[in-house]
Amino acid sequence: MMAFPPIKSIEGHINIPSSKSEAQRALLIAAISEHPIKIHLQEPSDDILAVIDLLSAIGFGIRKDTDNVEIYFFPAKQAKLTISARESGFALRSLSSVAMHWTDELILTGENTLQRRNFNELINHLSMIGMEVQQTEEKLPLQISGHLTSGNFSFSASDSSQSISGILIALSKLTTDSKISLEKIVSFPYVQLTIDILRKFGYSIEQNGQDIQIKGNSSKGIPNFEVGGDWSSAAVWIAAGALKGEIRLSGLSLQSSQSDRCIIEIIKKSGAHVFPTDKDIRVTKTLKKLKPIDVDLTDCPDLFPVLAIYSCGINGMSTFRSINRLKNKESNRLEAICEMLRVFEVAFVIENEILFIYGEGFIKGGFVDIYEDHRLVMAAALASCISEYPIEINNEKVIGKSYKNFISHWKSCSTF
Repeated sequence: MMAFPPIKSIEGHINIPSSKSEAQRALLIAAISEHPIKIHLQEPSDDILAVIDLLSAIGFGIRKDTDNVEIYFFPAKQAKLTISARESGFALRSLSSVAMHWTDELILTGENTLQRRNFNELINHLSMIGMEVQQTEEKLPLQISGHLTSGNFSFSASDSSQSISGILIALSKLTTDSKISLEKIVSFPYVQLTIDILRKFGYSIEQNGQDIQIKGNSSKGIPNFEVGGDWSSAAVWIAAGALKGEIRLSGLSLQSSQSDRCIIEIIKKSGAHVFPTDKDIRVTKTLKKLKPIDVDLTDCPDLFPVLAIYSCGINGMSTFRSINRLKNKESNRLEAICEMLRVFEVAFVIENEILFIYGEGFIKGGFVDIYEDHRLVMAAALASCISEYPIEINNEKVIGKSYKNFISHWKSCSTF
């Protein structure tokens, strides 16, 4: 149990930690490339460390220090593997196909919040590429067997695009070409991120919208890869600067394929002062009233907790569309945030998969359940920018999933 006291202002410079989305993809692509490589990281999160430890457990030779991970040895294929993705949804969904390069039979499990998620769509995607999957009562572990083969595939993905990213990585290692056609897919920018990183590793991928042509085993490997900063983690700082002071952020790329980079335009449209450059991003509170926001969450569901609280600090009705995207995350984020809004005495209405939040510029405060969701910790911290009373939370340690030093950074930038 901990509390975020109401803050008077927030000011400071934060070097944003490495994106777990980029780092996890880079690690798996490096592993299939079978070429020694050094990957450069900034404050790796628990989800990044989970993939590093997982590769080590499989038999990859790995050396790591504070800011670097080096992969120097690549194991032979094994008859059977049992691995845990810990609490990383991306690791589980992507390794369900990628790990079949290293084994004929895979037992794949996870921990805590991952045990409660639904993986029916993933199982369907695996069957479409020829894998056999066994599962008991729709619970982990997944027992996967089969042999990866190239071909022409068509996928839809209404729950998550993570399994598509895994299949893209897996097919890139095969010696012959494949084609993937996508339709009705959520979070396509994350598929684009996978394609972009594969290309940086030297893989030849042609793309016409959501039709993707993969040339078989076209990479000769690269010696180094630099992981960019995490826009999902930057969002809470950008929102805090807009509400309560001045924040300068470094380590972020304005050219990043991360879908949560859209936080810049969302906050700008609300009337905040946002000054992005190639070196850093500065966000300052405006003297004018902020304007309500209107956000489609199809490609950026991770922004919802922070933006929902941000909208409470704005007078007027803010709109959140495609809220069905929020239910199969670390928590049911829609229910969890609505519970927060009730505690904070903020009015809201849900109609036809749209959430309307009626902000008044301030909230009451109180105890909120984090439901083991790291994004809800960030939302609770942001709530202290507009709260009359402390925001109390449970299980704050889950923040390590994406941002291990967030709470100490938050305290160092806050004036109470």
